[in-house]
Amino acid sequence: MKKKHRFISLMSDFGFKTVFADENDTLFLRTALQAVIQLEHPIKHIQFLNNEVTPASKTSRGGRYDLICIDEMNNNFIVEMQLAHFKNYVNRSKFYALNRFDALLQKGDYKFNNPLPPIYIISFLGKNIFPQSKEYYHFSRLRNATKINLPSSVILFLPDFVEKPRLSLG
Repeated sequence: MKKKHRFISLMSDFGFKTVFADENDTLFLRTALQAVIQLEHPIKHIQFLNNEVTPASKTSRGGRYDLICIDEMNNNFIVEMQLAHFKNYVNRSKFYALNRFDALLQKGDYKFNNPLPPIYIISFLGKNIFPQSKEYYHFSRLRNATKINLPSSVILFLPDFVEKPRLSLG
């Protein structure tokens, strides 16, 4: 009797969370983050964090990350899957990144002289939000006028990525 195999798409919410958010086996997540961001050091350990974005006030907006974690070097990773077209997705990813940036600041007499850890937003998108570009991989970095790095963003367009895989996941 031939064994039947089941296929669960990574583009489904269930498939995405099964593969990327398995706290008992983080090898695929660590390898994927390493390949996509091209960090200089290997990611040895991942710690998952609460994925709620708590509003700062009653009139503020909250949200929920698909996945948020940190590695042993204190790099922060927000991983998002968005299959439907979302007109202002870049603004939403900045909202997530800057909320994480705010959460990292210490309350009280914080002098801003301690460097904050890097924040990476990794977005797997089903639709191209940059129609003028033929690329499926975009790496962007926010900086202030004095070139201090703010959160970085990696955007992968899944239909193009699947058709033309160029990143090695190990």
